[in-house]
Amino acid sequence: NAVGSTRLDTWADWVEANDHGAMCIENGCIKVGASKKTGDIITPELSCLSGTATIEVQFDAAPYREGIGGTKDPFEGRVDVFTGAEVSSHSLPIATQPAKTVEWTLNDKYEWQHFTVTLTGVTANSRIGIGANRKDASGQVRMYLDNIQLKVVKYE
Repeated sequence: NAVGSTRLDTWADWVEANDHGAMCIENGCIKVGASKKTGDIITPELSCLSGTATIEVQFDAAPYREGIGGTKDPFEGRVDVFTGAEVSSHSLPIATQPAKTVEWTLNDKYEWQHFTVTLTGVTANSRIGIGANRKDASGQVRMYLDNIQLKVVKYE
C-alpha cells in the first residue's frame, strides 16, 4: 500500500526512521503511522503557483483506535511546508526539516473532524505535508486523513 503504487504516485511522504510502512493507503483514506512510527503525506511541488502565495489547506482527520473500545492514539497533528527538498523514491530524506509547521489537535471523539490551516509564504517549489505530530520518543502516533484540498487564497 505504498504511496508510489497508487493514484497518489506524484505525492511523497516523510516518515519517521525511514519506515515506509508508516504511511498506508486504506479504503477511501490514508492511515498515517504504523507501530511506533509516524509521518506526513507530502504534496508534489506546487509548480502551478506564479508567485509567493497564501494557501488554505483543508482536510478531514480522525483518531486511530486500537481495536473496539481500545485506547486512542495522541490527538496532535501538523501541517508542514517543505521548500526545495529533493524527493527520492517517493520520500523526503529523514533529516529533512520543514520550513514551517502549524500544529492542530483532534478532539476526543472517535469521528471525522474537519480542519482548515492557512499558510503564508508558499512558493512554487514548496510541498505541503499533513500528518501526525511526534511529541516524544515513545508511544503510538497514528491517525486517518481524508479529503485533502489546497486552495490559493491570495498572492502576497
